[in-house]
Amino acid sequence: LMGLPIAVGNERGHVCFSNPEVLRRAVADKREAFDRASWNLYSPVMEGDGDSQYRCRCPTCRSAMRPAEGRWGEASAWMWGFVNRVAAALRESHPGRYLTCCAYASYRLPPAGLALLPNVAVTLCFNDFPLARGRPGLKAEYLREIAAWRAKAELLTLWDYWNSPRY
Repeated sequence: LMGLPIAVGNERGHVCFSNPEVLRRAVADKREAFDRASWNLYSPVMEGDGDSQYRCRCPTCRSAMRPAEGRWGEASAWMWGFVNRVAAALRESHPGRYLTCCAYASYRLPPAGLALLPNVAVTLCFNDFPLARGRPGLKAEYLREIAAWRAKAELLTLWDYWNSPRY
C-alpha cells in the first residue's frame, strides 16, 4: 500500500484504516489479487504485526478503540470493522472468495455489536494453547473463545503456536 496515508501520530509505516483512500486502495488491491489468482479463495486484510505499536493515532481511529472490552478486545471493532468494509465491497464482484484476518492481540475477541459478513474468514490465534494446556481453566477459556467466534463468523481457521519460544 505504498503512497497511502501513513498512520497519524505513528509514522512507522502503517496506514490509517479510517482514511477512505486506504479503504479504496485495499479493495482495489484485493480485487486485483483475486483476479490475478483465480484459483485463490482467500486474501488477508489486517494491520501489521506489532499490535498497537504501529497503530494510527488519528481522532477517528482512537475513537474506535474500546478500552472497556479489555486487552484482547479493545481494537476488535476497529480492526474487524475495516475488514467488514473491504468484504462488503468484494461480495458482489468476487463471490465465493474470503478475506481473512487473524483474531490476534487487541482484536483477538469478537467485536461486540458488529456482525461479520459471510465472506470474512477468521483465523484464531491462541498462543497460550496448546503449549500451556496444563494451566487450569485454559481449555475452557479456549473453547469459550471458539464458541464466541463461531457465533460471529461462518468460517474459522486456527493458527497454533506449537513452537513458541515462550514455553
